[in-house]
Amino acid sequence: MRFSIFTKFTPLRLLLVADTRFASIILMLKRLKLIKRSIQAMVISEEWSSYRLDDTEKANSVKEYILNDDWWDKVAYILSFTGPIYEMIRVYDTDKPCLHLIYYSDAWLLEDSTRCAPHRDGEISQERMKCLQRLFPNDDKYNKFLDEYAMFSIKSDPFKDLTSISKMATMEPKNWWVNFCAQTPFL
Repeated sequence: MRFSIFTKFTPLRLLLVADTRFASIILMLKRLKLIKRSIQAMVISEEWSSYRLDDTEKANSVKEYILNDDWWDKVAYILSFTGPIYEMIRVYDTDKPCLHLIYYSDAWLLEDSTRCAPHRDGEISQERMKCLQRLFPNDDKYNKFLDEYAMFSIKSDPFKDLTSISKMATMEPKNWWVNFCAQTPFL
């Protein structure tokens, strides 16, 4: 019955996203936002009113959420800050070499003059530091990680090797790390 009512109000379908798929909640929220007007029309329709006799409590709960502007603001907020994360994960969810994209190779940076390396972006650096302080509460390990990250960012010590730099764009990430990162276990 629910599906029948839903199909009368929107040409789009709700996605059946497996919980094991990354960002399944984000995908569902994106679809809900796309069909917002349709599902709002659905929950104020006569069909919905007659359906809700089946389970009044659930139907009223759904209706309250769908018609609540504060709830939609929260959906928009979640999508706004998860958007860049979702896009990055979506692009890198591949078996192809992509380490050069994730870690911002020189070639990638030069493609667009507005791009900035993560270690040169103030906001990214600040958020990275907060995250890393939680990951490495031990000062010794944290300091070692900072040293390793600095070497990676400025391509010094084990990362200054031309083979390491050139293979970053072509080698499968796990293989690249095995070959060139033995000296940086925390990174």
